[in-house]
Parts: sequence; structure tokens; C-alpha cells
Amino acid sequence: MLIMKKVFLLPLCAAAFAVSSHASFTETPTTISDVEGVIIAGTGSVSELSATSYNFAKFGGTTINFDNNDFLFQTTRDDLKIGSAKYSFSIDAASTINVTGTGGVQFGSATTADGGISVNAATTINIAEGSSGIVTGKIAVLGTTATLNLYKEDAFSTNSSSPTTLTNTGTININTDKNQSFRWDSRSGSTINFTITDGATVVFKRVTGMTKTDTTSTMNFTDGLVDGTLMFALSFVTSYDETLSQVVIHDSSSRVATINLTGLDDAATWTEEKIGGVNYLCISAIPVPEASTYAVIFGVAALGFAFYRRRK
Repeated sequence: MLIMKKVFLLPLCAAAFAVSSHASFTETPTTISDVEGVIIAGTGSVSELSATSYNFAKFGGTTINFDNNDFLFQTTRDDLKIGSAKYSFSIDAASTINVTGTGGVQFGSATTADGGISVNAATTINIAEGSSGIVTGKIAVLGTTATLNLYKEDAFSTNSSSPTTLTNTGTININTDKNQSFRWDSRSGSTINFTITDGATVVFKRVTGMTKTDTTSTMNFTDGLVDGTLMFALSFVTSYDETLSQVVIHDSSSRVATINLTGLDDAATWTEEKIGGVNYLCISAIPVPEASTYAVIFGVAALGFAFYRRRK
């Protein structure tokens, strides 16, 4: 019987380190510091993966639908270095992530900025209203472009009182019609393009982890209008230009970063407001109709009034 067990176990051990194909995905084992993880490629539903939990995972050209309603998908390790920092999930080839289910998606313990998402290739993340969103400590967009279509309030969140940290050395496009909050890790040469609609608010509550001082980044407002508000906690605002062209911020170590604001039109305004006991610098611009639009509005109103008079 002992010999039979040994013969039986050998194929199982070999299979554990082989490339597996499950439905529409291939899952290739890989290791970091002797910890086993997986490289996932292909297209399909998260329910088609061979597991719901991994130590860490890498996407290598993947379109995945997190449409799970009855289980949590997670990567669990916070202590593994992927590149220059600690992440439990990385995107290494162009990928799309769709979150529509309510079961949950979590990368790392999401109690600190460790164990988050490292974005190293063009990525689109779509988070639907009514979904669970993504729980993670950090999203780091490293020298590439990430488009975040966020249609759920606080689409990214953590398991602590602090919001998700947004680190950027490339370009992030944020399209949202719901309120969002982040911590900001400013890096030189980075750009965030905002399309904020339906009166939504995007709040940067803290500045954290800046590795260098005197960095310069850009926040741009698509189409020159923000149908909503961009807010910075005043506790980390060093100064700002009242023409709404520049905000200078600092972190807890007094490292300074300049954010150039571009794309705002004359409708933009700024105020300082206290909300929930916290003081914020608020920048907003509600679209103002052009003269031609006013002409149409008043023309229709005049016709309606004339029709009403004739009826009388």
C-alpha cells in the first residue's frame, strides 16, 4: 500500500506546478520569495478560475468579470515585493477588470497601503453601481495608463478608516458620477484626467508616502468643465493659486509637491468649507449654458407663453 501511495502522489505534486487551463483562463504557477502565486491570462468570469483565493496573482492580458455574488475573491499576502514595493496583485499586460457582482473583490488585507494593486500595463477598471467595488490599500499606476470608470460610491475602499491610496507615475483617467475618496501619493510627471458628472465629489483626504520633495504633477479636467467638485483636505495644502491654476501640497514629512490644475474654464470657483469637522479646499465648476443655449431656452419659453395667451 505504501508503494501505491507514492506512485499516486507523484502525479499530484507534478500537476501542482504545471500550467492549468480552466474554462477560458490559463493559470501558470509562479513564485515570489518561495511563496506560490499564479499568472492568469484569458477572458471570462471569476467563477471560471480554479480558486477564489491566491497568495498573489498577476494578470497577463486578461479580461475578467467579477460577477460573483456568493463568494469573495481575494489575494491574501501583504508582504511580497512585486517590483519596488509590496503588492499582492499586479497587471503586467493590457487588461480589463469589470466588477458587477456583490460577493467582493479584495487585494491584500487592505488595512495598509501594502498588498495592493500594481498596474504596469494599460488597464481599464469598470466598477458598476450596486456592485461590491474593490477593497485594496493601494492602486499604483506605474508609467502606464489606467482608466477608472467608477459608477459606485467609493468604488475603491479599505478595511480601515483611511481611503485607498492612489499612486501615479503615468496617467490615470477617472470617470465618475458618484462620490469618491482617496489618499494621494504625488509623483513627478504624472497626470490625472477627471470627468466628473452628476454633481459628484472626488476628495483627496490625505497625502502620504511621497518619496521625493519638489515633485510636479497635473490634474486635468476633461472638456474644461466639472459637473461636481474636487476637494483637498486643507491640512495638507501648503498654498494655492486663487486663479485655480495650482495647488501646493505637503505630506507629514514636509515633502512638497505642486499640482498644476488644467482644463478648468471660467465657470470654476473655489471655496474653503468645513465638512464633517474637516476643512477642505473645494474646486467646482457646474456647466453654464452658452449664449446660444440661452437663446433657445428663452425662445421656447416665449412660444409657450404666446400659445398660453392665445388659449386664454
